[in-house]
Order: sequence, then structure tokens, then C-alpha cells
Amino acid sequence: MSKISLSTNKSADVILIRKDRAIILQVRDDIPTISNPGCASTFGGHIEPDEEPIDAALREVNEETNLSLRKDCLAFYALKHIDKENYGLDLDIYYYLAKDIDDSNLKVFEGAGHIVVHNEQELSQAKPTRIVKEVVEQLLSELHP
Repeated sequence: MSKISLSTNKSADVILIRKDRAIILQVRDDIPTISNPGCASTFGGHIEPDEEPIDAALREVNEETNLSLRKDCLAFYALKHIDKENYGLDLDIYYYLAKDIDDSNLKVFEGAGHIVVHNEQELSQAKPTRIVKEVVEQLLSELHP
């Protein structure tokens, strides 16, 4: 997908992948006043003005977990645009992959924790946000052809 931005609202998110190709997702807090309460999502957040998407992705994943990733740990995966009409907000999301993550001692400092999914059935049971479901289903089909 093109890296051309369509929105002024931007997010940089990281999809964590274990050595066994399972995907680690963040579980959002179950607070009714936040978007997608209790749903599974990716680690990430808002890109600050004058911040590059990869730098925001690193900052966010390192703030939200006890991981200490570097730029060379991330690979650009996709740029997705979501719109208010279909997703509830207007946002460009830059997705990065971090592979070979060891989650045996993973600590999550934001949200309700994390969940590991191996396939589409587990992904559906994790109650992912709509865009995360779309992106991770595609990724799972690439990881497990």
C-alpha cells in the first residue's frame, strides 16, 4: 500500500510477532468512555507534529511495554486510512511489524494486558477492533499460507 497520507490525524502502531508466528495484541481497558473498550488492538498511538511514523511507533511500543525496540527491529507493513463514517474516526494508521518477540516476560503498562492469537478463530474471540481484525487477518494469511 502507498505511504501517501490521507488524513491530518495519524497513528503509528506496532504488531508484535513471536518466533512461532503468533501475534501479540494489546487488550484495551474496559472503560466505556474510551474508543473500543475491552477490545484487542495493536500497540501504538498518535504521531506528534514533526515526528516520523517509525519514531512514533518506537516511542509508543516502548512506552506501553517493557520492550526496548530499535528502528532496525521494525519493518513497515501497511498504511491504512480509516474514516469517520465506517470506523468512527478519521485516521491514517502506519503499521509496523516487530518479529521474533519473546513475550514470556512481557509487561504492558497501558491497557488491560495482552493476548496472543495464532489464527483467525482466536483473533475473533479476542474481540479485535474492526481495523485490527482486517489488518491482522491479512497478516495471519501471509504468516500461515
